Amino acid sequence: MRFAESVEQRGASFVARLCGDDGFVYETDPCSTREAAHDAARNWLHWCSGVATSTVESIYYIVSVPDTWPGPPENGHRYSGLRVKIGRARDVRKRLADLRTGTPTDLLIHALEPGSPQLERQRHDEFQTDRRQGEWFSCSPPLTDHIFKTWKRNRMLPPEHQVEILRLQDRIEVLTRARQALGGSFDMINPSLDEPWKGTVFLDMAYAGWRVSMNPRPGAIPISIGQFSRADAARRR
Repeated sequence: MRFAESVEQRGASFVARLCGDDGFVYETDPCSTREAAHDAARNWLHWCSGVATSTVESIYYIVSVPDTWPGPPENGHRYSGLRVKIGRARDVRKRLADLRTGTPTDLLIHALEPGSPQLERQRHDEFQTDRRQGEWFSCSPPLTDHIFKTWKRNRMLPPEHQVEILRLQDRIEVLTRARQALGGSFDMINPSLDEPWKGTVFLDMAYAGWRVSMNPRPGAIPISIGQFSRADAARRR
């Protein structure tokens, strides 16, 4: 993607704008001089071109979504109950693959930004009250807002993870509407196929780790129509 650069004076500060040929616009933080704004834009372009080749460091926000997550509570924010890992890496895809081997949840890269050890510490300090273990943080409203703003500002994500983010938004809508229709929560969400299904069961074929899909996620277990029919019959009994 090609960018056209312009520098605007806003009050006593200068902001560089990079306009992509696809309509995307990136703006630097306010800088004290025109030259500093130009340098900030050049640094972002260097990071942007190096993300795909894993030659630059990025701060990543990897959101963990259990397939048994019931969705946000009534009147709660969209990511209530989810957790996010705030870390730093050059090869974010490899880091994600390493995490997937030891994490029994769906993981998606939700946002990236130019990284450094100093910025990583700053982000950890900024959301210290949301820290749960190591680099894992609860998706509080401020942290969730920051993740979305970072995604919107930089837009540097693997295409498949951009799709996963949109799928997650759809899943949230489905869970919310289903609970509203039932007048309460579910007794079981995406239970094992081998256990008895009791009470109200929510089966998310589009999102569960073992979902039926033409292109299942890494580690997903495809199931046959026969298996689903047998499980569905167990649910109705």
